Amino acid sequence: MGKPLWGAQQHDEYVRQRDEAIERRADVIVMAAKNRVKHGKITMGETVAYILKNAPCDVLVVRLAQNPPAEWRPAR
Repeated sequence: MGKPLWGAQQHDEYVRQRDEAIERRADVIVMAAKNRVKHGKITMGETVAYILKNAPCDVLVVRLAQNPPAEWRPAR
């Protein structure tokens, strides 16, 4: 059996995260997202869309700053 396609791997990850929220009886899922432009429309991406549609609880999506100050960025 070959490696799953990227899309299938990504979908499995979404399902795992949804199932974890169900297991933990989460009250809310908090996600960060970057705005993207696709076909002239602003979108937050497939991950956010999937979670918003399939989450077992409320979802809070926080838009990432386009040029955050250095102190906001993770240490490397």
